[in-house]
Amino acid sequence: MVVDVISIERIDFTIKNEGNNVMLVDLVGILDAFNSNEFGKIITRFISEGDFTTIIFNCDGLTFLASTGVGVMAHLLRLAENKGGTVILAALAPKIYDVLKLLGFTSFFKFETNAEIAVKSIKREESFELVAKLDPLFPARVMCPVCSKRLRTSKAGKFRCPNCKNIVTIDENAVIRLA
Repeated sequence: MVVDVISIERIDFTIKNEGNNVMLVDLVGILDAFNSNEFGKIITRFISEGDFTTIIFNCDGLTFLASTGVGVMAHLLRLAENKGGTVILAALAPKIYDVLKLLGFTSFFKFETNAEIAVKSIKREESFELVAKLDPLFPARVMCPVCSKRLRTSKAGKFRCPNCKNIVTIDENAVIRLA
């Protein structure tokens, strides 16, 4: 469900309510020093006024992300984490991902190949959190968030899925996430 369509200098974005406190923001254009402050204020208002805890940025149409834009994303991540959520960057261009990786930001944000997978991963995560609350003890059986292979682990930590080879982390509550 589309909540709002917004155009500011050099960037257009559509905000959608995906349910379960998830906001999907489709970005088209450039997020730089000229527009990142206003962009951050608008998204902050949606987080503060709504029940949104998780923000998925669909970066398929994002052609440039300046350091000020990264700073705004980091601020939004803090806001989301304070409400028990997170920020996911979906469909990020390889050149933008490489810069984030070089600067060390890949350890803070979650990444998905596209927005649809990001939305599904949140819904899968919520079901795993429910399972973890019911039986938080190890050994645990969890499902890979990428390929859905069932995995068994005796402790929390980082692991490589034997099926899809992606690295996942399993926390002390047996909640699995992409590393």
